[in-house]
Amino acid sequence: MTGSIKFFDARKRFGIIIPAGVSVRDREGHVFFYEDVLEGGTASAGQEVEYSLIPNYPSPRALSVRLLGKVSYVPINIGRKAVAHGD
Repeated sequence: MTGSIKFFDARKRFGIIIPAGVSVRDREGHVFFYEDVLEGGTASAGQEVEYSLIPNYPSPRALSVRLLGKVSYVPINIGRKAVAHGD
């Protein structure tokens, strides 16, 4: 499966992936991951990833996450205005 990182908290060591084809607003479809399943470097918002899911887990959780090196646009809502991460 592929997607892009919505956010990653280096201090807490976890992040959220937005699967390809899933809306940023559809939180039920987002995938949780821990830093220890990352392959290929340090995660950052907007980075494209390839991942696999833990089978039969109650909520979507990644078993492995491979960073693809590309960065895509991920809107982050600040109040009523959506901006690109880093703006």
